[in-house]
Amino acid sequence: MFYMIPTKKGYGIELWGTYDDLRSLYNILQEFLAQKDSSHNKWDTIIYSLMYDIRKAFEKKGLKARNSHYSMEGIRHYGCQVTWVSIIFVLAAIRRNSQYLEINKLERSVLLQLEYWVQRAMEEYDSVGAQKLKYFLDDLIYKENPFLLQFMMFIDRDFIVLGGGPQGFRLLPDLLNKACINHPQYELLYKELIDLAKSKNCSIDDLVANQSDDQIFEF
Repeated sequence: MFYMIPTKKGYGIELWGTYDDLRSLYNILQEFLAQKDSSHNKWDTIIYSLMYDIRKAFEKKGLKARNSHYSMEGIRHYGCQVTWVSIIFVLAAIRRNSQYLEINKLERSVLLQLEYWVQRAMEEYDSVGAQKLKYFLDDLIYKENPFLLQFMMFIDRDFIVLGGGPQGFRLLPDLLNKACINHPQYELLYKELIDLAKSKNCSIDDLVANQSDDQIFEF
């Protein structure tokens, strides 16, 4: 069974499992894609960002451990690192797509497991910050946002700037409010994206939140 733990510096989670665990999770996540071919929509793109990291892990291009963090039994485990912002938006995209797909009990149970392990990792890292942050695992994120991918990238960029640690973790709910349609911050970020797209003479869909050199970080 896959599991998650918080990263050491508090930027997100480490997702771990055996080769079979991660390969199975990857295959099940494929069922949450609205378009199974290469022409992913923006919600698919968010889900695929996690799938990409999982695939790198079970292809032995990511983290490696001789055993699980919860057992000394010598079974090789592989892992990947994902920011809090990314995993929260992945869950929102999965829930959004599942409304339009025929999801079976196994696939639904995997979504519940993902939500369980993310919340557990939050509480393990900082129980105070987790109290506010856990509500974003439900339906606070506006899932039908046509620019959900850009909101994720720009919020993630701003989160990285906070520098990690418990302090940054506890400020994350304030940033995530930008993705809640009934919050004033939502309109502010939306306008920021519109203005930035105009200045670059492109559509909002083409915007990318680039990190500067001083934003390179270790999880």
